[in-house]
Amino acid sequence: MSHYTTSPERPSIPMSSIPVMGSGYPVPGHYTVNFGQPYPPVEGQPSLSPPGAPPVPTPASFTARVVSQSPRDLSFNQRARAPNTQQAEQVPRFIICIDYGTTFTGVAWALRTREVPTINDIKVVRDWKGHIAVKVPSLYTYSRITGELWDAKLDEEAYVIREAKLNLEKPDRITALRTLKRTLLNAKALSFNTNNVGLNSEVPRHLCKSSSDVVVDYLSEITDVAAKVIGSKNPRSLREFPIDLIITHPAEWDYRARNLTFRSVNKAFREGFSESTVPGGVIRMASEPEACAQYTMKHGQDEDLVRLRPGQCFMVVDAGGGTVDLVSYRVTQVEPTFQFEKINGISPISGRFGATKIDAAFTKFVEDRLGPENYTLLLGGSNRARPDHQGEHTVLGRNLQRLHRQFQVFKENFAGRSSTDEPDLLDLLIEGIQDNAERGIEHNQLRISSADMENMFKLSVNGTIQLISKQLTLVDGQGLRVKTIFLSGGFSQSPYLRSRVQQIARGWRIDTVWGRESQTAVAQGGVMLGLGINCERPNVCVECPFYIGVVLAERWMMYNHDTRQEYQDSFDNKIRAKDNVKWLVNKGDLITTNERIEITQKIIRKIAQKGNKAGRVQLVFSTLDCVGQPPTQLEGDDYTRWTKNLDYDLQYATLPLIRNREANTAYHQATMHLDITVDQQKADFELVVNRTVDALGNITLSGRQLRNRTVFFEDPRA
Repeated sequence: MSHYTTSPERPSIPMSSIPVMGSGYPVPGHYTVNFGQPYPPVEGQPSLSPPGAPPVPTPASFTARVVSQSPRDLSFNQRARAPNTQQAEQVPRFIICIDYGTTFTGVAWALRTREVPTINDIKVVRDWKGHIAVKVPSLYTYSRITGELWDAKLDEEAYVIREAKLNLEKPDRITALRTLKRTLLNAKALSFNTNNVGLNSEVPRHLCKSSSDVVVDYLSEITDVAAKVIGSKNPRSLREFPIDLIITHPAEWDYRARNLTFRSVNKAFREGFSESTVPGGVIRMASEPEACAQYTMKHGQDEDLVRLRPGQCFMVVDAGGGTVDLVSYRVTQVEPTFQFEKINGISPISGRFGATKIDAAFTKFVEDRLGPENYTLLLGGSNRARPDHQGEHTVLGRNLQRLHRQFQVFKENFAGRSSTDEPDLLDLLIEGIQDNAERGIEHNQLRISSADMENMFKLSVNGTIQLISKQLTLVDGQGLRVKTIFLSGGFSQSPYLRSRVQQIARGWRIDTVWGRESQTAVAQGGVMLGLGINCERPNVCVECPFYIGVVLAERWMMYNHDTRQEYQDSFDNKIRAKDNVKWLVNKGDLITTNERIEITQKIIRKIAQKGNKAGRVQLVFSTLDCVGQPPTQLEGDDYTRWTKNLDYDLQYATLPLIRNREANTAYHQATMHLDITVDQQKADFELVVNRTVDALGNITLSGRQLRNRTVFFEDPRA
């Protein structure tokens, strides 16, 4: 008789394994593999009833990573079927770029015909349901309001979510703990009882939403508007021609953030452009500084701002709301076309020094300057008014929203400290605020001096200057010299930032240039990359065509399993879930041409001392379209699901003998690892035994292969 478990006697949980709500990723843990029906308890041993609270899974058995592989010239359609380079070259076709930013979002597009495309073929969405602007604020609300849920003039009474993009990256331990704490503190708002919910009370829906949920809902509104604008220009074309989608992202953006961005934009795009069903479109991802560089250099050339010779270098600084991204290039050709390439050995760099840091400094300034009593009046004593990170979201209250709107004017006009400057006056409009000349509070107004403004800009501007200095030093270390710095992005409109960058540039004898349309440089540059205007197009990205899981007998948990799955492990008396599927790879996950997804799942098999050492690992696949992941029960009438087996034999493996005093049992234990590797063509599976890893997850002993298998996307059920 044999059985399978990985639960140690004394589980411990490192901080890094604490999940963030709504992240969409499985929680690490040790689990039991269950093959067939559960075994009954050992005779004479009492049965244990399910615990009142489900046990916390032990970490370290599940790791997910993305590794680079050699670039390949492959093209896929959006449904991740077979390579088709001809479809990727088919014309006419639309190129649409979505530049989702921390503070503002924009969309640019072009219709590629058989003629050679130019920068003049690129259009920008400017009509946002009557609001004329090249970009719209990246704000969203789930509150019941009469206007648009994403409009710049959102109701002051609404819960307005901002900076959702910054929550897509994998959090560090401290951030994860703070998020968990805030989530628990705000959870009482979801307690529906007569004490805290009246008939007219509003349910704070944002507390039930992850950041990726917010991004999807926000971008669904944005793509819906973009589809109508583009469709109005080309009524029939959207239904007749394929669409290439370009998604931009910061220079240093981990796989989790890129994957969530990729999934969110794709889902929103399919909803907004639901009538565009022509096959053959491809998806590409481009870094924001590279897209910005394409447009900035071409636009600068057309405007006669660029006077660079072959061999000279230039730097593009994309200063946005959340991040500041830098990339350096060397000019390779001026005539007949202007061409450039990234400097070898110098990677793009990024830092969270965008304009949102100034907004955060302003909130702190108001709190410190008003003092506890006045600040309490400003908050109004309600959760809605608190400048709180509710759950994982940044949500400003009504009064602070109003103050921030006033502050935006001060921020945009600030050019630096001057002895002749008159202070800005912030209208508080709060009843009961006490005057205090020392704190600058008079007649319900708060005085903000140029020194105060400079201090609020300090982190963002100094951080940007440090990034520029670092990049200049790296270029100089290769015996090259930057001739020009190009400023772009919304934050580059700041007169103070421009003056500070010019100051450091003069010390290096460098010119500083900024264009007239720097706000749309990333979106238009993304379209240029998609068109291939004097540049190499980004590699095609593919969605994983199905979910991939493995049958594991996890610890039974009331919130995650059916009562029919509950059984007692006969080796250690733990309560587990039989016929349970743990999903490891999600349908729609990002796969690029030079990256592959690698997942490792640790599996422990327990075998009676005279038990059969042959066994089977069951792989499960599903193409189900669903919210989250498919059901975890193995059996069902789901025609979208199929299984494949990895049969093995541990007859020649060295297995330790384990004695469990609590259950009064003894058994052999085999430690196996299931490696899953997914690229744009296939998924590879390898099962090994007796592999050892250190505390950091590095393999110290490779172990022995038991079985391997390959599933091709072209015919996955074969």
